Amino acid sequence: MKRVENRKEGFLTREILENPHGKIDLQERLIRSGAIDLENNHKIVDLKNGYVQIVPIDPRKKLK
Repeated sequence: MKRVENRKEGFLTREILENPHGKIDLQERLIRSGAIDLENNHKIVDLKNGYVQIVPIDPRKKLK
């Protein structure tokens, strides 16, 4: 297996390699991806088969 070095923190471990977003919190990842803010901006549609669909009222409203 090839050795991969991270110059700042020594060698990369399997845990770091399998989760590259480990040091970035969820809120920051959602903002970077351009996720729609569903807080007070959603409508719930019953699909009549045990499932529901959450539809945004204004899809242009993004997380900040």
